Order: sequence, then C-alpha cells, then structure tokens
Amino acid sequence: MNRGRLAGGERLRMIGAIAAKDITDAIKNKTLITIALGMAMMMLSAQVFPFLLKLSGSPRVVIYDAGVSAGGTSWLLSAMAEDGYYRVTEVGSQQALEDSLVDLGADVLGMVIPVGFEQTLDSGAQGELEGYVLWSRRSAADKLAGEMERYLETLLGKPVSIIVQGNLVVPSLDEMGSLGMIAAVFTLILVTIGGFLVPYSIFEEKQTHTMDALLVSPANAADITLGKGLAGIVYCLVAMAVALAFNYSSVVRWEVILLAVLAGAVFAVGVGLLMGTFFETAQQVGAWLVIPIAALMAPVMLAMLGTLPPLLESLLPWLPTIALGNLFLLSLSGDATLGRTLPDLVLVLAWTLPLYVAVIWRVRHSDR
Repeated sequence: MNRGRLAGGERLRMIGAIAAKDITDAIKNKTLITIALGMAMMMLSAQVFPFLLKLSGSPRVVIYDAGVSAGGTSWLLSAMAEDGYYRVTEVGSQQALEDSLVDLGADVLGMVIPVGFEQTLDSGAQGELEGYVLWSRRSAADKLAGEMERYLETLLGKPVSIIVQGNLVVPSLDEMGSLGMIAAVFTLILVTIGGFLVPYSIFEEKQTHTMDALLVSPANAADITLGKGLAGIVYCLVAMAVALAFNYSSVVRWEVILLAVLAGAVFAVGVGLLMGTFFETAQQVGAWLVIPIAALMAPVMLAMLGTLPPLLESLLPWLPTIALGNLFLLSLSGDATLGRTLPDLVLVLAWTLPLYVAVIWRVRHSDR
C-alpha cells in the first residue's frame, strides 16, 4: 500500500520521474533510435515507387481547353499530341482539372487554355495560360511552369507565359485521392507504436518487480499510469515527427494535425497501457497484441473500401480510429474548420478517458 499522500507539486515530480526513467531506458536501449529509423525506412520505401515512376515516365500535363467548351477546336492539344513529348490528359472543366491533379498526387502541371488563345498568338502578343499544381507539390510549381514555357515556345515558335502564382489546388474532403492513404498510415503509426511498445513497459515492470516497488512508494496508481503514459506519448511523438518530416508538404492545417497527433497518441498509449496490465509472460505479449491492433485498424481499412452496408456505415463514425483518421484528413484538406474538427477530437478523447480509468483501476488492483 502507499506510504503517504503527495502534495500537488510532489505528485507532478513523481509522475515526471516515472516518465523520465522510462524515456532514459528507451534511450539506453536504443528504442527511440529504432523507432525513428524504422519510421524513416517505412517512409522511404513508400517513396521508392513514385520516384521510379517519375524517372521512367514522360512528363505529364492535365489540360482544360476553354475554347473547346466554347465551340472552338483544340489545336494546341492536337499539336502536343502529335509531338508526343508530354503525356496529355484532356479534361472538360476546371473542376475536372483539379480533381485529376489530386488523383495523380504527383509533380504534374494543370493548364487552362483560354478562349482566343490562338488569336492572341497570331496577333503577335505573348500568350498567357493559367497553370495549376497540387498544394503538396507547390515547391515544384515554378519548375513545372518553366519547363512548359520552354517546351511551348519551341513547339509553337512563339513565347508563352504560364501563370502559376496563387494557383494551388488544395484538396477537399470529397477529393482526397492518395492523401487518404497518408491519413490511414498516420493512424496506423500511432496505434502500432502505442499499442505494441507501451504494453512492454508495463510487462517489464512486472518482470523486474519494479511495479511492486512503485506500488509501495508514495506514488499512487494514477501517478504510475500518467508517468507511463507520458513516456509512451514520447514514443509516439518521435515516430510521428519522422512521418511528418517526410509528408510535411501535404499538410494544409498544422494546428489540426498537431491536435490529431496529440489526441491520437494519448488514445493509443491508453490502449497499450490497458493491454499491458493483462499480460504476465512475454509469450502473451507477442501472441495477443495483434488482436486489439487489428481490431482498431479494421474500421479504417473498411472505410477506405467505400460502399458498405448501411448499418456498418452508421456505426463507423463513432469509432475512435475513424475519428482520428478524419482529423488527419481534415489537416490535409482545405475544409478544416472548428465545427468539423471538434466533434472528431471530442470523440477520440471520449474513448480515451475510460481507457485510463480502467488502467488506474487495474494498477490499483494489482496492489492487493
């Protein structure tokens, strides 16, 4: 039993000491380095295929010719198709152009040919085209526009200017394309790190009988839980820092993604702590952890399938990993508002509170 009650400041120091001990052990055991390197390898492997595709393929361009929709003829598109240097995707509207850029999710220029463009060139004036790039590819906008300007000047024998400043395509929630996979990966990282690593910290305390020493110290069950939880959150934050470093250009709303990371880390660590209180042997940890992790990620995978039975569709929005995935999606889109963000944030935290209450109860129960 606890030998005394701690004052507020002493309690915070005790919680900090428990967290610091776990974090120090993680540094000594190279756990944090392993997490960082593992995330880096995972992110690098995800970049390999797009990189090889970029090297092996011809440059692409998505074109909307407003002159065609106004009853004209797409002479420029015909000239580019005959030349064959660019792989041209022709679309019938400005919205279709933006949707195509989101779906491609690559260094691709979108281009709008205005009505009367041919007549402008025939008059001797410089032709101007509107250029568009995806938000996540904004650093390549000037390069893509410059390459197209040089190409068109060679093809047409006349100077052409492509205006890209301010023409960034920010995805909406209805057109996330490959960004939906990024949101799912972020959710998976938090659930995996919190769900797999944190239970071992509880299990190791039992194996080394450190938990017994903590339980007879002035620290109570809540102090132990919060201290362990803080250390677990650090593990999650290290993993997410690496993941965000590889995907920073896709983030539209940083305040939303930081809230999602913190809320998701607290939730995932709560799951891990609770699982850790049930295991007594290393074999149990390895054999059974995959079940709760799979159960948490299954709704995210189902949601990505699209059409689902009505009952399932009505239940999914109430699940924590779906709410967490929605927060990540909002951070990658231009649709994030307080009204859209708050319900999912509250839902994640609402699932989190009972987890920590259960952990505290389990830890206190082990003192008996």
